[in-house]
Amino acid sequence: MLRSMIRNTTPILAVIAMLAVMGGCGDEKKNPAAPGSGGGGGGGGGPDVTISIGLGAAQADTNAYSPRRVTVALGQTVAWKNNDAMAHTATAVGIFNTGLVGAGATSATIPMNTAGDFTYVCTVAGHNMTGFLTVTP
Repeated sequence: MLRSMIRNTTPILAVIAMLAVMGGCGDEKKNPAAPGSGGGGGGGGGPDVTISIGLGAAQADTNAYSPRRVTVALGQTVAWKNNDAMAHTATAVGIFNTGLVGAGATSATIPMNTAGDFTYVCTVAGHNMTGFLTVTP
């Protein structure tokens, strides 16, 4: 009986663990202390740069984000517009994280406050999307 309970609860525990991880992936309004994503830049209004998430992005791999490679200056702001039919993220661990961006939605505007070259990905399971962002000092 115990084995049956463990076997039946394993998928539930996996979903709970995934939701817990994704729960920390909110936009900057929910997570203002996220490294590299808080404070300053932009001065209100829209982002300095908007990166598009294309239709069918989950199958597009490194071509999912357009433009694929973006360079911005330190302090400029970036947002991601999701033109796909499913939710995606744009996440460079420890630098920025859009959280889930729903179909047709645009992420919160994120100021780029850390200089460097960053590879970012969609953290949704099974998506192999990759983009590249350079933040110049």
